[in-house]
This record gives sequence, C-alpha cells and structure tokens, in this order.
Amino acid sequence: MGEVGGSNPLSPTTFSSPYSALKNPLKSPLKSAEDPYVSREKLLEIVVVYFLKLIRKKTESRMITLAGGEVSSRSNSNMDEKIPGLSDQPVLVVDDLKSARAVLSDMLKDLGFTKVLEASDGTEALGMLKNSPVQLILCDFLMEGMNGIEFLEHLRTTCQDEHPPVIFVSALGDVSSVESAMKLGATDYLVKPVSFRKFKRKIESTICAKSGLLASC
Repeated sequence: MGEVGGSNPLSPTTFSSPYSALKNPLKSPLKSAEDPYVSREKLLEIVVVYFLKLIRKKTESRMITLAGGEVSSRSNSNMDEKIPGLSDQPVLVVDDLKSARAVLSDMLKDLGFTKVLEASDGTEALGMLKNSPVQLILCDFLMEGMNGIEFLEHLRTTCQDEHPPVIFVSALGDVSSVESAMKLGATDYLVKPVSFRKFKRKIESTICAKSGLLASC
C-alpha cells in the first residue's frame, strides 16, 4: 500500500512517532479531505512498517518486509535467488504505500527483474500501461484512489489483448477478498506476511505459465 495524500507516512516530518497517529487519528496527517477518518487497517499497517524500518536499520541481515509484517529474513550468503530469463521482462508494482513498493521492487530485483515500474494506485497504473506493456503485475487490494479490485475491473475492459497476469499481495486474507479478486481474473493471491521462498515460487510459476504473454493495454 502506498503513500497517503502524496506524503511519505514514514518520514519524520509526517509524525514524530506512530504513537502520535494512534493517540489522535483524527488529527493525523494520514486523513484526507474526502475521508477525514483513518481506517484502523491503514493505521496499523503504517505503524508496523514504521517499526520494521527501525529493525532493518539495526540488523546486518537482509529483512524482507511488507506492510503487513515481516516476510522473511535472509542472510547475505543466501541472496543468489535469481530466476533465469527475467532481466528483459518488465513488471509493474501497484501499491499506495511507498515503502511496500520499494520492498516488493527489491524482492523482484533479487529474482532477476531489472525493469520494475511502480504506481501508487490503479489510476496511475492504467496510465502507465498505455505506453509501457509489462509481463506481470503485483497489486495491493486496499489503496487510496482506485483500489486493486477497481483496477482489475478496468484492466479487463481496457486491455486490447489478454491482460498480463495480476498477483494480489495484500494484508487482507479473508475468503471474501480472495474470492472477489480471483473471480475477476487475478492469477494468484498472496497474503502478507509472505515468505521470500513462497514469493519466488509464485512468481516463477506465473512467469512460466505466461511466458509468451506481453500484452499492452
């Protein structure tokens, strides 16, 4: 998930600590004019990422984290996880939380992707896809602006050809959320926290199954 209102929720200038947002969420800079209330899920997600970022600074191990929590901890000796043939395959990460986009991008680059595009919501993603076809899309469910489900609906109706595979990566793991994404044509659904090994297996199987697909929208 991504930045709210165009600011970085992890920046010290946003709030001195996550406690300030928890104590008085109605005065938190995370609220918007359209929606003055900060959802509990959004606030919890940002707080978790805040503390995970502090943890990462204090360890020599590579902490692979997502907004929903710790995903995996890998030492530098286990960083050779590249999948052959991915360097020329562009991929798009759609998430309204900048830190989550950065982590997913790092994980994809660890697998061998060199062309990783980022979008902060569904609207921006659709605009990018008009000029930049991709091989794979990783998308969050809950986002400010156009959410993941709305994005997938638009993707199905605006693509000139079959759309690229879409893997949801979300903290929402309830049956209803997963089913709604899969019924609309999502290729797979990963619930945070997700291990790097599982992430790799899903990416590898999806790319292999769609090896000939490079659709433009």
